[in-house]
Amino acid sequence: MSDLDKIITCYAAFEIRVRKHITAICFPYCRDCRDICCKPEFCREAAESPFLLMVREKFPASAAYSEKQGWLTRKGCALCAGRPPVCYEFFCSKIMSAQPTSRDRKNLELLGLLISGMGKNALGSRHLVEIMLNEKLQRVRFSRFEKRLGKAEEIMGELSSKGKQK
Repeated sequence: MSDLDKIITCYAAFEIRVRKHITAICFPYCRDCRDICCKPEFCREAAESPFLLMVREKFPASAAYSEKQGWLTRKGCALCAGRPPVCYEFFCSKIMSAQPTSRDRKNLELLGLLISGMGKNALGSRHLVEIMLNEKLQRVRFSRFEKRLGKAEEIMGELSSKGKQK
């Protein structure tokens, strides 16, 4: 298995875990919301990034991409993995104000930054999703990615244990 294959597999597995945590927190607010934050233009990064395309090839969406809706369906985002990092970083004011404490708000923000942090500086200063040439993606080393993944896993573990203490 190549370094890139290992990165794709680990990235997607971790992203799926982060998505599940965020969905558990946000879904009660998002499911009935009439002010949809998700816009098709946000989906473009997922459609244009070779790395995110490779992730989606291994972890396919539950619905096809639509020019009008992007990957947004009535049940939420059709992407189980391969979403742009911004999809994890943004939380509307309704969700943030519903968090019981400032610590909960901070923890949610931190959870939302894990995907960005994991792909940061994958090749020089380039984020994984910003590397636009397949040849350059092949140069990304698992050892470099693994350090960021380890840090993200550590933070995720801390956040999960804090959530269980409530």
